[in-house]
Amino acid sequence: MDNFFGFEWENTKSPAGAIQWTPKDGGGANLVPDDHDKTKRHAPIMFTTDMAIKVDPSYRKIAERFHQDPKEFELAFAKAWFKLTHRDMGPRARYLGKDAPDVDLIWQDPIPAVDYDLVNSSDIVKLKSPILDSGLSVPELVRVAWGSAASFRGTDMRGGANGARISLAPQKDWPVNDPKEVAEVLTGLEKIQSKFNKGQKGGFEVSVPFTPDVTMQPSSRPTLILLLYLNLRLMAFVITLVKTLSNRLPSSWWIKPIHFL
Repeated sequence: MDNFFGFEWENTKSPAGAIQWTPKDGGGANLVPDDHDKTKRHAPIMFTTDMAIKVDPSYRKIAERFHQDPKEFELAFAKAWFKLTHRDMGPRARYLGKDAPDVDLIWQDPIPAVDYDLVNSSDIVKLKSPILDSGLSVPELVRVAWGSAASFRGTDMRGGANGARISLAPQKDWPVNDPKEVAEVLTGLEKIQSKFNKGQKGGFEVSVPFTPDVTMQPSSRPTLILLLYLNLRLMAFVITLVKTLSNRLPSSWWIKPIHFL
């Protein structure tokens, strides 16, 4: 970085004719040892992408900060490298070994830990009547449940029902999920959930999931680029499958969608 900021650079060409940058006025001519001949030395060479870091005001500000504080750069590089090599491993709970960092990172899509009492089989029975009386049909519940689960991606364990992302932007607004229907179903279930929670002995707040490890993800966490990508991939498939199945499922499936929300 001392050389990078210390020299003024000029546009030159490599022996093959490619554009490259070297220090002006022969600066740094003996800085770089030759790869093969110990008696030879060369001037440092930069690419146009390197020069962009120096010329662009925003990048230069960051580069100068790292230049002045190498420890900050080391930490930033370590975090970037860790993300690059662990991005496809899913949540931190999947990490093994004593060297796994004990910290949640936003790109891991962390979901808050369960700090409340979960519903049990008796609670599920109590919830049956208000759900059946809510006016929500089985096809509506199934379609929303499918939309919630359908974004799961096995390559990096992202998406899926856990986190209830279908209640958040952008998933709640995807045409494939039928935003109007999603809003109606979630509003109906949230009313049931709220009334159920208030009626618990001792006033404990609980969720209504059928699967007890499903919790809600904060609205600031979804990664927009991933979700848009998944939306495009799922659009045609989900439309066809949901229309085919929605009117064929037995009424005994009424409770299954709840564990997705």
